[in-house]
Amino acid sequence: MLKDYFCSSQIMVPLKYMSGKQKLRLLIPFLVLFTFSCESEYNKVTKAELDKGVRYDSLFLGINLGKPKRDFFEICWDLQKKGVVSSSSHDNYVVYNLNNDPLKIQMHFYPETDQENIISEMDVLFGHSGWAPWNEEYQSKEMLPVVKDTLESWYKGNKFFSVQLENEEDIWVKIDGNRRIALRVKDDQFVQAKFTDLLNESAK
Repeated sequence: MLKDYFCSSQIMVPLKYMSGKQKLRLLIPFLVLFTFSCESEYNKVTKAELDKGVRYDSLFLGINLGKPKRDFFEICWDLQKKGVVSSSSHDNYVVYNLNNDPLKIQMHFYPETDQENIISEMDVLFGHSGWAPWNEEYQSKEMLPVVKDTLESWYKGNKFFSVQLENEEDIWVKIDGNRRIALRVKDDQFVQAKFTDLLNESAK
């Protein structure tokens, strides 16, 4: 592919026979094309989505990015009184059961805030109530495709795409407007989804 050709830096040009100005005139177009060709898909999608100027702050259960943290506590307290959510055994997280099966997929979540105590991120851990180290069926790697499909059904728009990270396993990313969802296998038990307000992140 043309992109692969330029990104491999194999530009076969007899530069030694050219003057400095001739080299510059020839290389500028190639450098521009090299820059745009080698730009990551992540950066391209992020810029395109932010340029739309559309906000997608909705998360789940009436909780939104960009709201004060006290709203999170008020919503969760009301949901807990109704029996919809409960306290998680994982730190201060709240847990929500995604189904009513005896062996449930559970969603543990807790927000992260900026200096003004506004919700800028939501950390979500998906785990199986029947998880055990010896139970292969409920390991996080088996759950990842299920969680990915579930999130795509909840949040319409763009699909997840894979992003390669140096010295780490690939993560899956979905970006719609200002809302980014980053999905990865956290450990043997949990699949982690991080919801981030990119506008808040860019303002830091």
